Amino acid sequence: MLQILDESIEAFLRARVPLDPTEVAVAFEAPDRQWAAGVSQPTVNVFLWDVHRDVEANRSGVETAERNGQTIRRRPLPRMQVRYILSAWTSSHRDEHQLLGELMLALLAAPTLEPPFLKTPLDQVLPYPTMKLAPTGGRTSGDFWKAVDGQLKPMLELLITLPVDPGFGATLAEPPAVVEVTTTDNRRPQRTSMRNRIGGMIEDPSAVGRVVRTRRGVGRVEEGGRYLVPGEPGDEVVLELGDDQVVVIKPEDE
Repeated sequence: MLQILDESIEAFLRARVPLDPTEVAVAFEAPDRQWAAGVSQPTVNVFLWDVHRDVEANRSGVETAERNGQTIRRRPLPRMQVRYILSAWTSSHRDEHQLLGELMLALLAAPTLEPPFLKTPLDQVLPYPTMKLAPTGGRTSGDFWKAVDGQLKPMLELLITLPVDPGFGATLAEPPAVVEVTTTDNRRPQRTSMRNRIGGMIEDPSAVGRVVRTRRGVGRVEEGGRYLVPGEPGDEVVLELGDDQVVVIKPEDE
């Protein structure tokens, strides 16, 4: 996921600063002295400095979202804070200051990282990541450059806060299919009854044993992920995953 965020940041900077790829390189390596010695063209270094959970953004309640065409009611997604150090590297200090200033203006003008710069699958998780130039938090630029064994330079600290869906991209379930069940009284063969069931397959192993329901009845997910529950064509199947999270499995479009 973080490599997708790297690509998204580079796409944003190249378009909004802008940075011509034939003239300015974008690097994500640690800007230590060994790396700096190999810089041969104007370069923007975007170094991933810190990653941690944003505990202050924890929210309670339940939210509704879409995943793979299925409606999910879940607890709010965890949010992560990702910090980057941005620095400019050119052959003259004047050019460095100009490039760093252009980076600063582009970031101040964009409070969120959105498509088309935000790449898949991050572009399918809402809300979009926020971006801001972060305060130092008591650190100095000298602390950073000492930590990475680099030469002292002006820098920008970019703070990105983004929601993370741990289950994004996982196939939850195939659309339900209708199964007709006919029963006959052996003593009176002329007496028969027919009931429809809705069945399908849940791909998530944690769903085994969980309740599935329609407005017509209740069932459980069996070993292997299969389920069968009373229902009629067009009914939605609700899978109860616990912790206030449910998945609404939609029937196939007719």
